[in-house]
Amino acid sequence: MRRRQHGPGHRGARLSVHARSIPVTAAGDGVEHEVTDEAISGGGHPSGRYQALCGELIAPAALTEPPGRPCPGCAVELTPLPELISADSHAQRRALAPWLHNLTARTNRLAIREAVIGGVAA
Repeated sequence: MRRRQHGPGHRGARLSVHARSIPVTAAGDGVEHEVTDEAISGGGHPSGRYQALCGELIAPAALTEPPGRPCPGCAVELTPLPELISADSHAQRRALAPWLHNLTARTNRLAIREAVIGGVAA
């Protein structure tokens, strides 16, 4: 079975590592979608709509509108794929873990010490 190749505007196309997106609130439902810089600078659709990362064509709301709730489909498209996460990030987390553990232990000891000293003084 051969898989179909889809272009960058197809629903489900992942955002490339170097592309940036801008949150745009849709006029119809008030949901905040992510739209790439290229889609906005390219002028969008002839009807004034823009293709969001989730695949929807949205009409932007007025800039005075407050941001809406984030679109779950766009949020999924923004998350990095497991193969795009660097191997260094795992090593960085492993190096940071003992430091965080020691910091938590010191903070707990200080809180206990202050509670004991505060209890004796009272």
